[in-house]
Amino acid sequence: MKRPSLRLVLGALTLAVLAVSVPGSLRMAHEHGGFYLFSVRFFEDIPKRLAGPGRLRFIFQPAMAIFLGWRAGRADARTGRPPFLHGLFLHAEHRATLVRETWEGIAVLFLMGILLDSAFLPGSRARRRPRPHHHPLRGGARARRRRRA
Repeated sequence: MKRPSLRLVLGALTLAVLAVSVPGSLRMAHEHGGFYLFSVRFFEDIPKRLAGPGRLRFIFQPAMAIFLGWRAGRADARTGRPPFLHGLFLHAEHRATLVRETWEGIAVLFLMGILLDSAFLPGSRARRRPRPHHHPLRGGARARRRRRA
């Protein structure tokens, strides 16, 4: 029996993690009046992530990318294929295969990033202090007075 591919296993795990997290995400969006992702607060919090909880993902995610790239390079060397950029630009017979394998590798890397982020998120939420929610698109007069003060 053939083993399932890494991409298939990671895809199934990612779908399971996302399916489990959807109800909580929708509840939080309803309670806070919008989604956090790509909001003003999201962009304001990016520099805080470098020093706050969850900063280990800035080590693990690039390390995983380096490991997967190294593994792909060794596999190419073992099979006698030319280096990636050399094969992509100078060997038309390898181009279609390289592009397909590149997208498969990017999919694996992307799925690993989602899983690592999901794994570190509960720990970073537990250490974070709750703060009042500020939504830039809602508020009215009371919110404008608070912004001026």
